[in-house]
Amino acid sequence: MAPKMALDVDDVLEDIGFGRFQVMLMGLCGMGWFVDAVEVSGLQYIFVTLDSEWGTSTADWGLLNSAKSVFSVMGALSFGVAADRHGRRPTFLAALALTCVTGAASALASNFAGLLVLRCLTNLGAGGILPIAISLVAEHLPPSWRESCMVLMHIFFTGGHVLAVLFSMTFVPSGMWR
Repeated sequence: MAPKMALDVDDVLEDIGFGRFQVMLMGLCGMGWFVDAVEVSGLQYIFVTLDSEWGTSTADWGLLNSAKSVFSVMGALSFGVAADRHGRRPTFLAALALTCVTGAASALASNFAGLLVLRCLTNLGAGGILPIAISLVAEHLPPSWRESCMVLMHIFFTGGHVLAVLFSMTFVPSGMWR
């Protein structure tokens, strides 16, 4: 009987190469990072508008940002564990869906308390997106492509920040913050 050869995962990934699957994976994970960046940077541009509409203060925004940070950490930890137990793909999609649904619902908030709850739930999902997306990308790319693709992931994140600024410049002054 011939001895079994051990396969190195990186060698197998290198043999598979970089193709349509990897491009689609980069696009999906990159859009996850893009959405996360819009979430992280977009909200502060409407603080002044909401101060006049709802009577909020800087203390309210400090509470919101602190709570969002806590929920992001909770999301990273809980979705990370879930990804190890149930698989990266379904967990990534669940985190992305939670982020999108509760983020969109935030526009319907009629007071600060509602916004606080919805933004915390949004950040729970957003916190899960980043670590799962980077794991998916790192685990499915050939080693010769990994570094370049990790840089590209950060470009998606930066693009989300830029879009948030452009949206705020366009929509907030016209009263269309929702």
